[in-house]
Amino acid sequence: MKKVMIIAGFLLAPWVAAAGRSVSFHEADANKDGAVTRKEAASFAFVARGFDDADANHNGLLELHEFLYIQSSEPAQRE
Repeated sequence: MKKVMIIAGFLLAPWVAAAGRSVSFHEADANKDGAVTRKEAASFAFVARGFDDADANHNGLLELHEFLYIQSSEPAQRE
């Protein structure tokens, strides 16, 4: 199931980041452990700004479903 979530994140979670570059869950999860840490999120301003709101379980990590929450935020907030 974890592999399916990672693949789904890679395919379904792009958004526009700094300089108009598309970023996926797979790319943001630099160490490929299935979650995006605050340190990993810092590389992408849009993710870093939405991190606290998206971290629903307050564990300091963004799992795929939390990452998708950031993607679904209003386009006006995107870079």
